[in-house]
Amino acid sequence: MSKLKRLLDNPLVRNTAWMILGHGSRIGFYGTYFVLAARWLGAEGLGVFAGALALVKILQPFAAVGSDQILARRVSRDRDEYAPALGDALIITLTTGTVFTLIAVLINEWMFAGKVSWQLTLLIACAELIFYRLQLLVRRTFQAVDRLSITAVVKAAPGPALLLAIGGFKLTSETASVDVWAYWYFVAMVIPSVVALGYTLVVLGRPRFAWASAFRQLSEGFFFSLSESTKVIYTDADKILLLRLVSREAAGVYKAAYRIVSVLMVPVLALIDATYARFFRTGATGLRGSYGFAVKLLPISLLYSGLVAIGIYIAAPLLPLLLGESYASSVDVLRWIAPIPVVQGASYMLLQTLTGGGFQRARSIAEALVAVFAVTVNYHFIPLHSWRAAAGTAVASEVLILLSSFCLCHWLSRRDARQSEA
Repeated sequence: MSKLKRLLDNPLVRNTAWMILGHGSRIGFYGTYFVLAARWLGAEGLGVFAGALALVKILQPFAAVGSDQILARRVSRDRDEYAPALGDALIITLTTGTVFTLIAVLINEWMFAGKVSWQLTLLIACAELIFYRLQLLVRRTFQAVDRLSITAVVKAAPGPALLLAIGGFKLTSETASVDVWAYWYFVAMVIPSVVALGYTLVVLGRPRFAWASAFRQLSEGFFFSLSESTKVIYTDADKILLLRLVSREAAGVYKAAYRIVSVLMVPVLALIDATYARFFRTGATGLRGSYGFAVKLLPISLLYSGLVAIGIYIAAPLLPLLLGESYASSVDVLRWIAPIPVVQGASYMLLQTLTGGGFQRARSIAEALVAVFAVTVNYHFIPLHSWRAAAGTAVASEVLILLSSFCLCHWLSRRDARQSEA
């Protein structure tokens, strides 16, 4: 019992447990919601929704210009920065979120004309580019002040809302229209975000607004948003191109398989969330600090992700039984992308090392180059090989990210060591 008490008193263990609880609750609710949505919308409807959502998610990071991560860094290092940091983040999120919502609708009309309605994209864009980003600001704020129990609750909150929304959609809609579902999705994202922001203002205090200060951080925030966006590009551009160049069904099947991988990697993401502020603190003196911290976490991450990869390959035939016969070909897709968790288990830690150590620009450039590679290869080969091209490119992109992040961490940490010795 004494050993268990000491273990639970460890901040890393306690914070990771909270984030696993938050992510685990999210998995349960999101998993149930996703299964119901996949069955009720069918592969075609899910493909339309996935394509529009992927388009919006590529724009999502630029709709906030890295304001959430700058907020976390400022507050984690100095609690007195809370009010001005939150004010700056809110100004940027609301302003740029509105602009990029309109941009998403314009891109939709050019890219998906006749396949995805502009109303559907507008609703998804408002939900993701404005309200989801507000929710993310709340999560980052409580991460920065080491109140991860609140972060866990806020992270899990959209899950029950989406589950209630898909239930309401099924009960009130005569047909499984993806356009009607978009309205329910919008409401399910708005309510938790508004409640979470209101709670933050009551508990931690009001923000302090200064327009000049907010927009001065845009240049630095650009590299945070570039990193986040390029991550979405090399993981989600294939879904957009499958919808545009092949078919709705192919996009839906691929989305279903990729979703399984994303869900099973949640414990690793929970560990990243639990140590988010720690990476910034250990990196305050340079990359050596954050790199050394990451090395301690790598064995845990790799052990879990290795087991996930094996489990995915073995259990792949169960997916059509869960989602329906229209997803029969997802078995092969899932086995193609089974190696991805192992690669991500290492790359997530190394990428966060670069961010915590103050090398966000180097990380962003590396990820941008991989995104260019992924889009180029997918654009040329998806019309010829459908989801096989998308799956192969996804694995190759993750490997490139791992290699580039490892090289950057190794080289920059050695450079720091030489400079400190001099």
